Amino acid sequence: MRKRLVGLLVITPLLLSSQISTSHAATKAGAKCSKVGSKSVVGAKTFTCIKSGKMLVWDKGVNKATLIPKTREEKAFELVRAAYLASPAYKAPITYVVAEKSNQRFFELIKTGTEAAAKFFQNYYKPQYELPLIMADGVDTEWMNSSMSKYGHELDKFQRKGFPTGGYGNALTNSKSTIIMYTGKPSTEKDIYAYGNMGFGAHEYVHVVQIGIVGKDPKIGEVIPVWAYEGSASYFGNSIAELLPGKGELSNGPMQRKFKTFYKSLMYYDVREDVPILYSLSSQQVYDWFVLPEIDAGNCPSAYCYTAGQFLTEALVADYGIDTYISWWKASTNNPWRSAFEKTFGINFNQWLAEIGIPYAMEEAKKAYPEQSAHPDYKKKIEFTKS
Repeated sequence: MRKRLVGLLVITPLLLSSQISTSHAATKAGAKCSKVGSKSVVGAKTFTCIKSGKMLVWDKGVNKATLIPKTREEKAFELVRAAYLASPAYKAPITYVVAEKSNQRFFELIKTGTEAAAKFFQNYYKPQYELPLIMADGVDTEWMNSSMSKYGHELDKFQRKGFPTGGYGNALTNSKSTIIMYTGKPSTEKDIYAYGNMGFGAHEYVHVVQIGIVGKDPKIGEVIPVWAYEGSASYFGNSIAELLPGKGELSNGPMQRKFKTFYKSLMYYDVREDVPILYSLSSQQVYDWFVLPEIDAGNCPSAYCYTAGQFLTEALVADYGIDTYISWWKASTNNPWRSAFEKTFGINFNQWLAEIGIPYAMEEAKKAYPEQSAHPDYKKKIEFTKS
């Protein structure tokens, strides 16, 4: 009796196993099926019954992950995340020169963002010499100028005017050295928002990478346009900060669009002091500004160069990848950037800007700051001429 029972227990699982494997074997690309349009899920794939000639067969199947199309925002950030996680630990040759009175919390956040950006960009650029990062609160203007002078730099009139207000950073280069300089603002702990300052640190290091790749300070638009210079620093800086632990929130509340948009306070600044938010203009107005020669000469208000610039960068990264985007910078060192753009991405810049870049920037800015009234023509088709 016991022997028969054991025999049944052994045989039954084998029969079940045979049925399961037969069922899975039946649902595979090219195998016969019985009803057009019926579906079968096997593992991560969904197969659909189709008519091929006179036969009904299962199609090649669709992976579940591809059923929901990813937005450019999601695709670009996934590329940044993957590149950051794949990068090994790296210690850039950064020398920290910090005034005694500096807000230490501010310094630590800047340092965290800077070192994270160095890790991310190490495959594209590694500083070969000492990179001084000089920091002081706005009360130490003369200390900052003295410290910069040791590396062959000094505060210009614009920097001297803005330095006491705090919150200023820049990457500078000359024949002697490349440096990063920051001014903090004496404040209480609650006024230091972690996310923003880690992004601030990463932002300025992106400028170091740009300087290293193109061989000069590109902020005037001589090599790459200013929207790419500032927009890519904003995009990569904010995205890298989003990957870091303890990023916190902005002191004025969560950002409207996570890591990818300009801080809302700066968007208000654009409205009140500089130029309107992008979609309060017509799409043609924004396009016409981007093709003006003035934008290459460094005359680029922040709503264009920072806000729109990071959305344009995001679109290019999403569609072509980080490597291709950086290769455009490299190609621009020996060719006009517009020619390099067309050769790198396979499309005329003006055409890309009109058909993809500006429409994307307008829609993403609207998501970020919906309170602003939209121009009736902010989505109107753009008329462009190739150049």
